[in-house]
Amino acid sequence: MTRALDDYQDMFALQKTGSEQEVMQALEKLAQEVWHMHSQGLAHYCLYPNHVFVRFINGRPKIRILDLEKVRRDLLKTRMRLKDLDCYLRHSKSFTPEARQHFVDSYMATGKVARWQGSRCCGNGPRPEFTHRNSSNGSWFYAPPAGRNQ
Repeated sequence: MTRALDDYQDMFALQKTGSEQEVMQALEKLAQEVWHMHSQGLAHYCLYPNHVFVRFINGRPKIRILDLEKVRRDLLKTRMRLKDLDCYLRHSKSFTPEARQHFVDSYMATGKVARWQGSRCCGNGPRPEFTHRNSSNGSWFYAPPAGRNQ
């Protein structure tokens, strides 16, 4: 584990040790962050609960998503979204049906994924909003951009 994840726990651990309210808050925040990745034209393709780490600061969840080596741009937005959502849901069967539904509902309520125009989809435009955290093992993880509602 990286130092950047000190005081974080994966979603399976939160499910076991956290309150139902904390789990629901974390799932809602995760849905927003996944939607944000998708709105940038990126798909994770390996979105498992044990790749999602959460920490609460002042009662609000902060999310970190690990294992970004499979993340890539995907211009077929529907496929990208369905694969990521399906992957997370298939691997979160130990969560309550209400929690899993809350994740999907939160994703759908976040907003419409905008169409990518011009260079944004081609690699020579603005870079996606990722933060590279290079720890001793060189891992990468997604962190919301500074200034976004965290």
